[in-house]
Amino acid sequence: MKHSGTCDPAKLWEQSWSRYVISPKDYHEALVATLTQFIHSLEGKHIAEVGVGSARDSLRLAEMGARSVAIDLSRAGLNVARQGMQKRGVKVHLVRGDAFRLPFAEDTFDVVFSQGLLEHFADPVPAILEQVRVLRPGGFLCVDVPQKWSLARLNAWWHIRRGTWFAGWETAYSLDELENLLVNNNLQVVTSYGWMYFPALLYGVRNLHTLDERHHMPFWINRALKERIESLWRWLENQRWYYRWLACIGAIGQKSTDT
Repeated sequence: MKHSGTCDPAKLWEQSWSRYVISPKDYHEALVATLTQFIHSLEGKHIAEVGVGSARDSLRLAEMGARSVAIDLSRAGLNVARQGMQKRGVKVHLVRGDAFRLPFAEDTFDVVFSQGLLEHFADPVPAILEQVRVLRPGGFLCVDVPQKWSLARLNAWWHIRRGTWFAGWETAYSLDELENLLVNNNLQVVTSYGWMYFPALLYGVRNLHTLDERHHMPFWINRALKERIESLWRWLENQRWYYRWLACIGAIGQKSTDT
């Protein structure tokens, strides 16, 4: 496994996930929403998440009917995932494995995805090829990573230079670079998305129309106007020219059926 930085990646993630005493209840809404909107029905689909950590997205997809498999090198991370699985009453098959040597046969899954994984490797191509290998012809690969042209990236760069970044090192991608990564590894890009405002002040601006509801502020906006403003924001966030500047981006590629 090619990992950048001076730290031992296995030790790093064991330490990181060992700090979690409660499994997260949230999930990455943009990733799940894009999968469900594009693939339509996840019922019975065999889905693998690589580098899962707490497996928050795999848990959500399992709740929606998917047959989820969660792969991670960290035992501590898988323990957090197991806690979440038990608390939420869903079944996810947990597997300890290396993203560069997935323990599955070719053409196993309908969907393979990763969130916050590839940016930790100097050369992500072997990991992409492994995910393509276990993907069925016609299946979909989703990759979600930090976006290069954002204030969040400047923040990460500052901490990396100071040696205070939680992961020691990571890279980031422009939307074009991410899509080219999929295309260059035998996938056809079918859609993309962006998410996360950074700093939090920008998210506050985005949700200014609901300030009275969230903080009981002494002003009032007509419900119809609020819905109109929210609709405009959602339209804007679905525009490629706009979301390519958000803190995180994702792209979905389809494996050819001519194999």
